[in-house]
Amino acid sequence: MSRGRGLGLLFIFWWSSFGFCLAGEPKSYDEAMADEAHLKWELAMKDEMLSLEENQTWELVKMPAKKKVLQNKWIFRVKQEAGGVQRYKARLVVKGFGQREDDMLVAGTNMKKIDDLKKRLANQFSMKDLGEAKQLLGMQITRDKKKKKL
Repeated sequence: MSRGRGLGLLFIFWWSSFGFCLAGEPKSYDEAMADEAHLKWELAMKDEMLSLEENQTWELVKMPAKKKVLQNKWIFRVKQEAGGVQRYKARLVVKGFGQREDDMLVAGTNMKKIDDLKKRLANQFSMKDLGEAKQLLGMQITRDKKKKKL
């Protein structure tokens, strides 16, 4: 596998998903397929593979002589969204590397610059805009636009 394009942006805040894990998340592919929510895990894995393909994260090549294959594994997470909605997420990672990044949060006071950044990212990567943040690091976010307060 060879890595595709990198993000190359400096002013983006990545946050870890490990703080949002619920008990009972599968530790392996086999556990996910044996889980009662196996259809949700399958859909999450398909979404991840589609995202990897669309973002040209890797390409299939003939294995070079005297090279070792990097092993990979699936990481499964259930995220709690506002209102108690659960979102099933699967990430394919190379073994030996810790996965820490997941969702991206772009914050600022200039909406034009935020929209421009999102457009530039969308031109290079397959993205889902989840709208305004409702939760961050386990805390619910509430807004009062009239008083300009979070």
